[in-house]
Amino acid sequence: MICLACDCIIEYFNVIGKAFKDSGGAISMFWISKLALFIVFFLLATSPCNSQPVDTDVTSRLESAKTLLEAGKIDESIEVLSRILESGASPLANYYRGMALTQKGMQAAAIRDYSEAIKKEPTQSVYYARRGISRLSQGDIPDAITDLNRSLELEPSSPSVLSFRARALMMSSRHSQALEDINKAIQLSPNNSGFFKLRGDILTSAENYENAVLDYDRAIQLTPGFAAALNNRGIALAHLNRVKEAVDDLNAAMDLASSRPSPTRGQGFPATPW
Repeated sequence: MICLACDCIIEYFNVIGKAFKDSGGAISMFWISKLALFIVFFLLATSPCNSQPVDTDVTSRLESAKTLLEAGKIDESIEVLSRILESGASPLANYYRGMALTQKGMQAAAIRDYSEAIKKEPTQSVYYARRGISRLSQGDIPDAITDLNRSLELEPSSPSVLSFRARALMMSSRHSQALEDINKAIQLSPNNSGFFKLRGDILTSAENYENAVLDYDRAIQLTPGFAAALNNRGIALAHLNRVKEAVDDLNAAMDLASSRPSPTRGQGFPATPW
């Protein structure tokens, strides 16, 4: 369209030039008005309103995909998000598809989507956080910490990201730094039982069993029936030679994990990383 307009203008200026020459330098109002009309035509032809229309439906389709994801319809959500990405660049579509792929356990594919979202919108802390969490689940601790560091640079007061970095630091045996992060997370969210359990895990990993038990106590107080906290408290109690209490906790954790009383009483199961 723009090329056609340019050709018309060039051709018309040729006509104007010939008329100017033939008239000895005098051009009538007729030709001046024609020139004005062609200039208007040219401006309209090259204006933004003649560019490709923007897909105004992307937002609603993103919301639809998010709703499907929250309803557990993972494959349907991925299908909608993939169609959005085929029609253009949308960092949110990459982000939500990454979340869907994470739920399917496809961490490598999820990491690729989070990376694409970061390329398109590099100042969104949540993209780095999600990629860091996926890398952490794959055991890629150094890169996970790098991503979580960047996320916290962009949003320093995120208790959940602080807790995930604390987990990563614990898994790399950097207990003092891990405790700094989880202490900050607890200050920001003092009624989060998971944070107290995680601090108990960090203390257990650092062989500080007495204080670990206190944190597990608090986690269980905040969330009665917290099976993972009961399990890990049992392990910490066993290290303190409080055998009866340890066995009680481990058996209670087994009962809760199986959702019914266990017919076989045992010594529990290994502690989870967090």
